Amino acid sequence: MEPERLNSRINFMKVPLDILEENDLEETILHLLLNEKSNQIVLLSFRDYLKARSSKDFRKLLDEAALVLPSSSLITGGIKFLFGRDSSIYINYDLVLKMLSILERNGKSIYIIGSNRKTILTSEKNLKDSYPGLHLVGRSSSFYSKDSENDIILAIKKSSPSLLLAGSGLKGKNNWLYRNRDKFNPGLTLWSPDCFEIFSGKKKRPSKKLSKRFFSRLRHSIIRPWKIIYLFPYLMFHINLIFYKLFKNK
Repeated sequence: MEPERLNSRINFMKVPLDILEENDLEETILHLLLNEKSNQIVLLSFRDYLKARSSKDFRKLLDEAALVLPSSSLITGGIKFLFGRDSSIYINYDLVLKMLSILERNGKSIYIIGSNRKTILTSEKNLKDSYPGLHLVGRSSSFYSKDSENDIILAIKKSSPSLLLAGSGLKGKNNWLYRNRDKFNPGLTLWSPDCFEIFSGKKKRPSKKLSKRFFSRLRHSIIRPWKIIYLFPYLMFHINLIFYKLFKNK
């Protein structure tokens, strides 16, 4: 029997989303590892939300994902406004660290793919140092020729990792994981931009404070005033929230 889901899936203005308390993350991860499926986990940013609204293919990917977790305060605020429910916000890199700790505690394994060869090798070393109980069963740079893709997928399948962690440089990003899901053995897949650049020390770990992240984006918009056009999606998002509150959530 498949374990009971601890997450609650909602229809957030036509986009599937999961409400999952951080305290339930470990149990949920371990449950997913028992269901004999390739389980894709997606962190949904505001940009991804907009993409899902306009792309049927991407929305289908989200429909079939095991977990779709909000990584934007705009989205979690929208959930509170429409459904009156609090929702944990999952900052990309922090979720990766939490998942690695969960996998290490439970003697699980990981395969990493992304970035260039030097960065991925440094990430491999640092991961082994930081998580000695985590079995790193393989790694690959994402800068490979098209002819090599089948060999890489076969290597992933043979190593049968608990988590396939993909990073920047992987063509297709979430779509690559979705497109090849039937070729992988049961486990988890997650695409996380910049994770290997942070593991290798090439980039700084992003701030956990949402206010700092917001003001960073605001500062960049002021420096680049032509980006004022990006205010339109934010405006439409809030208009849609009001519309759904008044007419759709009855």
